[in-house]
Amino acid sequence: FKAAAAERSEAPPILMLIPLMVDFRSYPIPDVHARVAQAGAAMGYDVLDLLPPFRETLVDGDRYRVGPADNHFNAVVHDLVARLLRDRLER
Repeated sequence: FKAAAAERSEAPPILMLIPLMVDFRSYPIPDVHARVAQAGAAMGYDVLDLLPPFRETLVDGDRYRVGPADNHFNAVVHDLVARLLRDRLER
């Protein structure tokens, strides 16, 4: 993927880490995010880990799911992700 991105852009490809939609105050795998982010950065990716902004802005991911039994984002989260990605792309 990185090689294909390098053919099309001078910027490094973005590796977006998307958290599970749970209560971010007690997130079960923050260490996984940290390890994947570190590995991605070491391979030359521009890492965008959504866990920190989700923790700050949403606090409890359970409240922002499409439905109680569905772990997908609702419109509020899609808007947040779009703004974060836009900001990263504009850098």
